[in-house]
Amino acid sequence: MFNKPLSFNGRIGKVEYLISFLIFWILAIGLTVLANQENSNILSLIKLIISYFFIAQGAKRCHDIGRSGWFQLIPFYFIWMLLAKGKQPIQI
Repeated sequence: MFNKPLSFNGRIGKVEYLISFLIFWILAIGLTVLANQENSNILSLIKLIISYFFIAQGAKRCHDIGRSGWFQLIPFYFIWMLLAKGKQPIQI
């Protein structure tokens, strides 16, 4: 689980995407609260890194359900990514 979390290559299942989703939102909300109190540029950089993590995980989940990683930009598509069953990879 979480093999190469910042890579856009590969596939992940529903469970790993759900865990990534929860981690992202918990950290994003916590860092937003801290950033409002501290007004720190370092916290903004950390938010950028975890956003990159979440986008990479989303691209891998899109690959698992047979779509391009760009599909995650569709509003509310994350709900489909949380619910859809992955497709079997093509065996050569």
